[in-house]
Amino acid sequence: MYMSKTEQQFRVEWKNDIPICIGLESNQQWKDIKWKQVERVVYKLQTRIYKAKSRGDYKAVRRLQKTLTNSRSAKLLATRKVTQDNQGKKTAS
Repeated sequence: MYMSKTEQQFRVEWKNDIPICIGLESNQQWKDIKWKQVERVVYKLQTRIYKAKSRGDYKAVRRLQKTLTNSRSAKLLATRKVTQDNQGKKTAS
C-alpha cells in the first residue's frame, strides 16, 4: 500500500475519505513535526466546514466539526499555540 509522506510521519486512519491523524510515529520528536502540514490539514477541514455550512448541509457540518475536534493535527496545533505562540501577559485577549 502506498503511503504519502504525511502518512509516514503520522499514523493516519481514514474515515469517510478524510484522513484522521491518530498519533505521531514513536520516534518523532516535537521539534520534528512538520507544522506547515499540520496547519494545512486543519485549514482544509475548516474550509470544508465553511463550505458545508454555506450550502446548508448541517449533517456534514456536524460530522466535519467532530472530525476536526478529534483530529491529531488540531490537537497538535492547539497545544503549540497555547505553549509556544501565546507567551506573555496578553494571552487572554
